[in-house]
Amino acid sequence: SGYSVRALVADDLEENRQVLESFLQSIGCQVAQARDGAEAVQAFGAQRPDVVFMDIRMPGMDGVEAAQRIWRAHGPVPIVAVSASALAHERQRYLQDGFAGFVPKPVRFEQVCQSLADFLRVEFEYAEPEAATPVWADIVLPSDLLRGLREASEQGEVTRLRADIEQVAVLGEPEKHLADRLAGLSRDLDLAAIRKILGALDDGD
Repeated sequence: SGYSVRALVADDLEENRQVLESFLQSIGCQVAQARDGAEAVQAFGAQRPDVVFMDIRMPGMDGVEAAQRIWRAHGPVPIVAVSASALAHERQRYLQDGFAGFVPKPVRFEQVCQSLADFLRVEFEYAEPEAATPVWADIVLPSDLLRGLREASEQGEVTRLRADIEQVAVLGEPEKHLADRLAGLSRDLDLAAIRKILGALDDGD
């Protein structure tokens, strides 16, 4: 409450952009997207976001060059390097290049929130975690399905998550109540609450 954050997400893969956008929008950020480095530079000039999540490896102009152009044109701006390569020496190089921080892929929701807290001094208000209710506390899901649900919620793969939730709904009446609850939380992009419920469930092993 009381904060207004504008974020720019730059990545050449649409799925990666959508994951970051869903994370940021779920906590109230306004989000713009860019498909490559050149588009990120242009979008920054037009949108003037508060923070940028910049993929390092993009075709044409990569994330490092795009960040440097933004800094030269607009001064110090918090830009977070995003990369599948999380080697210590590469992470250190990004920080030396001027990036405010580093987030490895697959991006996790908690890392995005921590970046905003670190670089924009955003303060979060935390709701009490939701425990599994008696309606589904004793539900046992097939191990593969539960594993897929957990992975999708942890990695922000909302489309995959919703497809798995549909599989839960056809398993029985208690499972349908669980699926309805998870579906509602997925519409709100409340992945933390989904992970809390899934963490309380047992698999069939």
